[in-house]
Amino acid sequence: MAPTATAPPPFTAEDIAAERAAVAGRVLLPGEPGFAEINGRIFNHMFADRTPAVIFQPRGTADVVRAVRFGAKHKLPVVPRCGGHSAAGRSTTDGGVLVDLSQLHHVVVDRAQSRVHIGGGCLLGDVDRELALYGLVVPLGTYQNTGCGGLMLHGGMGLLSAAHGLSVDNILEAEVVTAAGEVVVASPTSHEDLFFGIRGAASFFGIVTRITLQAFPIAPEVHGGCILQPLAQFSDLARHIEVQLRRTKERTELGAFKFLVGGPNGPAIMTLACDTSADEARALEPLNEFASLGPVVAGGFGRAPFWRINSSFGDFIHAKPPPPARQYWRGFVVPTSRATEPDFQAAFQEAARLAVTSEHTPATLIIFEPWQHGIATHPNASPICNIRGSYVVFAFIFGWLTHQPDEPAMQVVHKATELMLPFVADLNYINYTGQPDAPAKLGRPISDEVRTKLRALKAKWDPDNFFPTL
Repeated sequence: MAPTATAPPPFTAEDIAAERAAVAGRVLLPGEPGFAEINGRIFNHMFADRTPAVIFQPRGTADVVRAVRFGAKHKLPVVPRCGGHSAAGRSTTDGGVLVDLSQLHHVVVDRAQSRVHIGGGCLLGDVDRELALYGLVVPLGTYQNTGCGGLMLHGGMGLLSAAHGLSVDNILEAEVVTAAGEVVVASPTSHEDLFFGIRGAASFFGIVTRITLQAFPIAPEVHGGCILQPLAQFSDLARHIEVQLRRTKERTELGAFKFLVGGPNGPAIMTLACDTSADEARALEPLNEFASLGPVVAGGFGRAPFWRINSSFGDFIHAKPPPPARQYWRGFVVPTSRATEPDFQAAFQEAARLAVTSEHTPATLIIFEPWQHGIATHPNASPICNIRGSYVVFAFIFGWLTHQPDEPAMQVVHKATELMLPFVADLNYINYTGQPDAPAKLGRPISDEVRTKLRALKAKWDPDNFFPTL
C-alpha cells in the first residue's frame, strides 16, 4: 500500500542512496530539484494533486528493472509515464513509484526491412520526424506530444489507419519489464501469450521499454493540413459529419479527423486531413469539400511532408496553449449507419452544444474519428481492440479550469452522456475509458471472451496484481 500524504515512505535515505549509485538515470524525492517539474507533466489536471514517494527517470532498461524491484521490495505501486496523457490518471501515482520514461526516446530505423525500433518514452513527433528521413511512416495518433507507449499499446488511431490499421496492429515485438523485475522480449515467436496481452492491454502486464513496429513507404510530400472554421449553428454539424464519413468511406488514402471546440469567439470546427493519393486532383477533391463547409479563418490545406501535416493540429494548440484544465473523458462508439440518422444528429448536436457552450466546461474538446477500412481488415489486428467494423468514435473531452468546481461540470458530463447513450454500440476504445462512474451501457473496451483470456495471462505474469488489475 502506498504511504499517505503524511505517512513517511517505507524506505530509508540509505535505500535511495543505493539506487542512485546503481542507476544511470535520476532518482528524485519530493522537494528536490526536478521533482516538481517531472511530476507536473500531465495533461489532465484532475490528478495534479498526486505526489509520488519517489521518481525514477531511467536512461535504459536496466534502470527500469531497478525501479520495478524497488517498488516490489518496498510494497509500493509502480506507475510508468510516457507522455502523461492518460485520461484516467494511469500515468500518475500518490505515494508510489513514478517511472518517467521520457529519456528512453531513441528511434532506430531499419530501412531494409521497413521497421522501426522505438524507446518506451518516445512521443509521436519523435517517430514521425525520424521516419520521414527514410521515406517511411507508421500509423500513429494526431497530437505530437502524446506518448507512443500509452497510445499504441492500447490502440492508436490516426490519419493513416484506414490504410494500415491501428498502431497496435503493427507492433512486431516489444521488450517488457515484468512484475518479477525480469526482462522479456515478446513477439509472435517468443512468449507469444505475453505478446497477445501487451498488444492492447500492456499496462496490466508490465512496463514496455522498447517497441518494434512495421513501417510503410510514403511520398516525400502528400496533401493535407488543418483548418479552422467557425460553426454558425449546431445544426451545421450534420453536414460536417456527413461529408467526413462519405469522403473517408470512399477510399483508404484519405484520413480525416474533426475537432469541435468552444471559446470566446464561439464554437468552431477544426478539420485535420491527409490524402496520400499520388493523383493531385483526386487528393484535393475531398480537401476542397472540407474547406467549402464554411469560411476558413486559420490554417489551410496544401502539399507537405506527412510529419508536418500530422503535427498541424498540435501547432494550433501550441500557438496559444490552453490553461491547465481538469478533464473528464467519455468515448461513444456509434455505428456509421446510425451517425447520419436524424435522431442521432439531434441528440449529438444537443450534447455538443451543452459541452462546448456551458460556462462550467469552457475547455471542452470533442473529436470525431471514423474507424473504417484497414482497421476492420488488418491481417494482424489485435483481438483486444474490439472496434473492428464501420464506426465513428466520438470522444468528449470535458474540460474546466482548475479553479472551477467539479460538481457543475460533472452535471454537464452526465447530461451529455444521457443524450448519447441510446445510440452507442457495446464497444469502446480503451484510451477513452477508465474514469469513474461511467455507465455500463457505454460499451466494453475488452470483450468478455478476451478478458477471460487476459485474466489467465495475468495469473501467470502478475499473480499478485503488482500492476493494475483487469
